[in-house]
Amino acid sequence: MAGGMESASNAPYLLPEARWGTRIGPASVLDGLLVDADEEAFWQTGELPRMSGPIEEVDRSKSAEDHALTSCADGAAVLLLARGAAVPADSPRTRVLASALVSQDSSRPSSGLVCAIQEVLRKTDLCLDEVDQFELDWASQAQALALFRDLPDLDTHKVNKYGGSLALGRPLGAQGAHLLVTLLHGLELRRLRYGLAAVGLFGGHSAALLLERQP
Repeated sequence: MAGGMESASNAPYLLPEARWGTRIGPASVLDGLLVDADEEAFWQTGELPRMSGPIEEVDRSKSAEDHALTSCADGAAVLLLARGAAVPADSPRTRVLASALVSQDSSRPSSGLVCAIQEVLRKTDLCLDEVDQFELDWASQAQALALFRDLPDLDTHKVNKYGGSLALGRPLGAQGAHLLVTLLHGLELRRLRYGLAAVGLFGGHSAALLLERQP
């Protein structure tokens, strides 16, 4: 079983000097949300967490300025994984075809996502146009545009159909599990076969997972 949760709206402020007692002069107060997020500049949006309801297609009519950066969000997700022999033949919902974890230059976050996507496709001998749904994570609109530039054959209508981190916010501790649960339900709702999820991690790392819905 794997999962994650994030409650950005409950993130505390921290008093790093308070454990041993503050002395004369001002004391630092740190925002726990930014400390947990490694103080990446693109998370300092000042926006409140965005709450999302049932899975539904996102409104793509909003302007670019509305979704320039991700906001922090509350979220949780959990998944149950098992070997084939441990699951009754008629009960698996999805099969994991391939996974990839890659490291790239941290100054170009989108390059890691591109390499992770290409690696899982290489492992399965699938092409981009054979994948029916993509759930991709990015922290800014610039990263999204860079990825589409580097993957010109990627059909944008297949990407984040139910709203990605730019539209819904980015629950940091739950983002990977959130992507997979959204992908799983999207494949089932629309009776699609192949789905791919990819997420950018800290330090230039990126991960991708390719799923196949079981009929």
